[in-house]
Amino acid sequence: MSSRSVPSGSPDRRARRARWATAAMFATNGAVFANVVPRYPDIVARLHLDEAAFGTAVAGYGLGAVLAGLVAAALVNRFGSARVAVGGTLAVAANLVLVGAAPSWLLLALALALAGALDSVTDISENAQGLRVERHYGRSILNSMHATWSIGAVVGGAMGSAAAGLGVPLVPHLAVAAATAIALALLVRTRLLPGPDPDPSPTAAAVARPRRAAVAAAGDCWAGCSRSPSWARWPKASRTSPRRGARSTCARTSALRPWSAAWGSWPSRDCRPSAGWSATVRSPPGATARWRGPEQHSRLRRWGWRWSWGPRC
Repeated sequence: MSSRSVPSGSPDRRARRARWATAAMFATNGAVFANVVPRYPDIVARLHLDEAAFGTAVAGYGLGAVLAGLVAAALVNRFGSARVAVGGTLAVAANLVLVGAAPSWLLLALALALAGALDSVTDISENAQGLRVERHYGRSILNSMHATWSIGAVVGGAMGSAAAGLGVPLVPHLAVAAATAIALALLVRTRLLPGPDPDPSPTAAAVARPRRAAVAAAGDCWAGCSRSPSWARWPKASRTSPRRGARSTCARTSALRPWSAAWGSWPSRDCRPSAGWSATVRSPPGATARWRGPEQHSRLRRWGWRWSWGPRC
């Protein structure tokens, strides 16, 4: 039995305090940026932006979130989820004022990209902290913390709408919202579970592998095929191989397929970029996307070519 088995019985006082502190961090994370969304018209009017320019600036938020999400796990492993969550919340709140005070389109786009990056790291670290607390409870409680994020988002949106309706200037409003978030994060930081986040036990890792494979299989084909996935290599489609044929007879091929294969084989770190053309076939309307042998291809004549790119594992 693993030394880090899930504790049984009721959680201790420390775990209960950590649960409420983590829930407060989730609520703060939801409320901070929700304050600025109702003030978007004020930002557009102040900077004299058209729809295309403002939409491009807002797209920076998603770009920053994607890029920062790649390093969030390393930060949590290095500093611990509690420190990253608190530090991320402080940075997100401070950056909120920069979004409201940006004097040009370029600085607004940079501030929104930074907001997305900080929010991504903060969100991942809060989830890591929530999973630590969940292990102390011995039952699923992470969903309740996600619910507090939703509550915080509603409260933050209501604050932003009220401030806009009352004509409160943008920067003072966002400064008050940021100060409130900072005060709450500093108030609950000592109640979070400190120290480095423990690595998963061998038992938990064994459970995570088939779960990871299941996630990869779900992305392997959007319509679904009845076959066992192979994570070792990414072969080309073929008319003769049953395994390859099963891949090509999916009703629709998901763009996530090569990335799901990479996720399934991630522990081996043997993936490399790859791109090229591959033969594909679609089932006719009403046909079942189930592999019944090479002879099925004689009935499925809708062959074509598709350009695909992604990791080759």
